[in-house]
Amino acid sequence: SISWLNKQDNIHTVLVVFRLNVYFWGSQVNTYPDLGDEVSSEEREQLWANYHNIILALKNGGKKVVIIQPIPEPRQRIGDLIYSEGKLNKSISATKSEWWDKRNEYSLKKLSALPKDIQQFNSTPVFCDNHHCYAVKALQSYYYDHNHLSSLGADLLAKEFIHWYGSLHTP
Repeated sequence: SISWLNKQDNIHTVLVVFRLNVYFWGSQVNTYPDLGDEVSSEEREQLWANYHNIILALKNGGKKVVIIQPIPEPRQRIGDLIYSEGKLNKSISATKSEWWDKRNEYSLKKLSALPKDIQQFNSTPVFCDNHHCYAVKALQSYYYDHNHLSSLGADLLAKEFIHWYGSLHTP
């Protein structure tokens, strides 16, 4: 719990990763290429308020909070994508970058209003270029299913995050 974390003197930094978009809009699997709208605006605002309160409670408890912004979501289950497109392609698009940017817009707007001392890592460039967010690249799957990174995807994200975080704290 947050109160337990805040009492731990040996924990200085808390890394927060959360699938904001699926809670704000609903699952992308059955709605792509629509952005999804399974969640009412009232519920969306309440979900944001809860998330916001958690982040502020950690910060106000003396923790350094670092957020990994939403990770791109594949449009289908990874097995379905590989089955339908993997035979011909070394790389498989999870979504178009434009779709991801639109789906992520609300989350990024809300996150940008957090206090500036809460650092945020943009995960999108790890998986996306200007045209596509990838589920598979060079025959390597970044996802285990439609909402969990594979060990390869998690390793890629971790390496990029460590590089980014280290560059912020190098004199």
